Amino acid sequence: MPLRIVINGERLFFPDAQPFIDENGRTQTPARFIGEELGATVTWDGAAQKAIFVKDSKKLILYIGKKEYELDGKKLQMDTAAIIHEDRTLCQLDM
Repeated sequence: MPLRIVINGERLFFPDAQPFIDENGRTQTPARFIGEELGATVTWDGAAQKAIFVKDSKKLILYIGKKEYELDGKKLQMDTAAIIHEDRTLCQLDM
């Protein structure tokens, strides 16, 4: 059964890369698509391999291949690393 992601009562339909459950049992989701659906501005820094999400005064930075992420300058950790899959940044949904 395909995974479903719902934001504000509306189901999201992903145009390309789809969410999936990784080998750690964590849901990996297309980060840019969800961020933009939530109203964030999303940028990609290919040299540093990081995705930056900004909404209002909040800033989230995901690092590819790392469990560590930053939220408003505070370093936190997910259970699994953010990855690139099908040319998209995916991260653990329940971080």
